[in-house]
Amino acid sequence: MEVSFELLREASLRIPSPMGSTVGIIGGLILGEAAVSANLVSPLLIIIVAITGICSFAIPDFALGFALRVFRFAYLILSYISGFLGIGLRNICTINSFI
Repeated sequence: MEVSFELLREASLRIPSPMGSTVGIIGGLILGEAAVSANLVSPLLIIIVAITGICSFAIPDFALGFALRVFRFAYLILSYISGFLGIGLRNICTINSFI
């Protein structure tokens, strides 16, 4: 769902402004409804992805927003591969890089 949300975000940025926001909203509604009705994802996951997407628009700096998107995908990949251990390892690596 994160990948589809990022694709919709990029598509809405590339289309002229009045049409881009419409494509993003309608595309998100259609993809979310289709994914839930096909039992691919739960409705709770759609809500979580929507909240993280809305919160990502609150970051004013483009470079910081892009870095957080990369970190979010790193967390997703590591948690998919090794669960809570991957999240813990990513947290340790992030903390050590700031020290």
